[in-house]
Amino acid sequence: MADLNPDHEQDVPVPSALFGFRDTAPGAFVAPPVASVVAAGARRRQRRTVVAAAALSLVVLGGVGGVVNAARSGPDQLPTGVTPSPVAPTPFPTPSRGPSVPPTLTPTVTPTTKPSSVPPSASTRPPLTVVPPAAMLALTDLETGYRVAPEDAPGTGDWMMSYWTQYCAAASTLPATAGISRRDRSFLKGEGETADAVYQRVELEPLASQQLEHWRQWATRCAKRGTLTVTILDSGFAGDGSLMVKVSNLDGGVEYGGTYVLVRVGDLITEIAGRHSGERDVAVKAAQRLCAIAGSC
Repeated sequence: MADLNPDHEQDVPVPSALFGFRDTAPGAFVAPPVASVVAAGARRRQRRTVVAAAALSLVVLGGVGGVVNAARSGPDQLPTGVTPSPVAPTPFPTPSRGPSVPPTLTPTVTPTTKPSSVPPSASTRPPLTVVPPAAMLALTDLETGYRVAPEDAPGTGDWMMSYWTQYCAAASTLPATAGISRRDRSFLKGEGETADAVYQRVELEPLASQQLEHWRQWATRCAKRGTLTVTILDSGFAGDGSLMVKVSNLDGGVEYGGTYVLVRVGDLITEIAGRHSGERDVAVKAAQRLCAIAGSC
């Protein structure tokens, strides 16, 4: 590096051009001392160094200020020529309501078609034309000890509630019936006239609803007629309609009679009578059989 404070006694080379200018210059030219020429050159070098340092400082400060301003105003305000580095956005965490549970994959199961054990509804089955045997009571519906009686067995004659209309015939007129189909069945327990008995008749009758209402009115109007007493024991306990009636008659000092149950399901109506206990339970089982045949209730 050049010595900015040269020794005045140091030998400094003088360019030959100065001597030529000295010889040809007009007037009496006196050459400046060598020391002053060297000092002037040193001052010029010092000024150039200061100017260069100042310029470098402005460039550095300008770059830093541009970056700071760009940081304050956003990436769109960066100085020209400065490309922002791509930074992946930081996603906001999703609030969780509970511990994270991995989803459970449910295997797809193809259902297999199985034959249905449920009987078809009334809308999908053909209309009845006869009373089927399945509509009748069975031995499993009764207490143990009963047997199915033949049609001509003693005590299986005229047991219907209509028998008592001879004692109270003026109360009501039975509506005309279509009588599409009818089936009877009797059960006996024991021997002779004193044997327990269950008698059943099932009819396929479009006027079944009117028939049930007829017997309800008859039992009400004939509650006490002469020696006849009719009592309604229960009503509306099975099927689409039901009625349980006790009839007794005093003839010559002897009382006799029985309990009668009527149950209707659609166009099917059954009448159950006899000398037995548990009449209501038997009637409920009879209604269940009619419901299975009719496909309702």
